[in-house]
Amino acid sequence: TKRFETSVYRTKARLRVSPLGLRRLQSFSPMVAESATRSATAPDADGWMQVTIPIESAEDAAREMLRLGTEAEVLAPAELRARLKSAVDRLAMLYADV
Repeated sequence: TKRFETSVYRTKARLRVSPLGLRRLQSFSPMVAESATRSATAPDADGWMQVTIPIESAEDAAREMLRLGTEAEVLAPAELRARLKSAVDRLAMLYADV
């Protein structure tokens, strides 16, 4: 599994996560969970931490990051941030009449 994950993950993403966001990352692949735990910075004044995780591509990572909801903010790469913004904009349009 580790060899497969190593071959799939081609780049990294840096996130700012809440304690709940960090816990949610534990349900991702073992490599992502381990990387998030290992790289977590000390919590800031709001309790949020920065983590670095491996990702396959910005497209695949955007789908996965949506699982974190408002418990995470992607800081880098810019392409992943843009893809998330686009996805959130599309979601907002679907629910605009609510």
